Amino acid sequence: MFSIQKWVMLPQLFAHASQKLTHHGQQFLPFSCLLCQQGLTSGVVCPTCSKDLTQAYCRCLRCGLPLPSTQGNCGHCLAHPPQYDRLLACGLFCPPLNQVVFQLKYAKQPLFAKILGQRLACEVQQQTDFNQLSAEPLPELLLPVPLHPQKEHQRGFNQAQLIAQHCSRQLDIPTETRAIKRVKNTQSQTQLTRQQRQHNMRRAFKPVGSLQGIKHLAIIDDIVTTGATVNSLTKVVKQAGVKRVDVWCICRTPTTPSLF
Repeated sequence: MFSIQKWVMLPQLFAHASQKLTHHGQQFLPFSCLLCQQGLTSGVVCPTCSKDLTQAYCRCLRCGLPLPSTQGNCGHCLAHPPQYDRLLACGLFCPPLNQVVFQLKYAKQPLFAKILGQRLACEVQQQTDFNQLSAEPLPELLLPVPLHPQKEHQRGFNQAQLIAQHCSRQLDIPTETRAIKRVKNTQSQTQLTRQQRQHNMRRAFKPVGSLQGIKHLAIIDDIVTTGATVNSLTKVVKQAGVKRVDVWCICRTPTTPSLF
């Protein structure tokens, strides 16, 4: 059983999981949970760990940032709404969720994309106040944030695309990877301020295919911090004729003190 209180054990658990992936091959399902090593009969994560990856907190329905008590739109979104129409995140940028993202992104373990893609799909299905299933259809298309070809070559994959593929299978929504291209090899944004990120992402994307007939899509990303990347991409997508753009991500980095 995996417990939130055992965060200090996560590096060792992930190292063991990585060794297991290397030994068995990523085409086979593991015989134990990738996060806690508990035995499995199916899937890659046990029900307990799946629950631990779920975060419940009040959030702004527009930008996904935490709110003190009630769910609605935050003051910043009311005064300065983002380009996108709504953001849904699996949770805030904290353990164990962010550590699973790191294993995918930096330890280069693509099987962790299945955990994250399925978790994102479950979050979409659970957030009835977000997708309003009875009154409003889900997006027609999933659009993973493109990587610049040079960066994708260095990493070996696009983590947003891998997450989108697994989310797509569970929700039965097609994924589009060729309509928009990243034409600017932007520098890493980890240490950049909000203003620097916005400047960094200016004219980073270009339409190279058609989104004709698509009125509603969801951008897929692993982490959203200031929103500079998804705002820049949303602007290009809406210029291509899409009317509504949602953002679905794994982690939302809070700009206010964490609620946890």
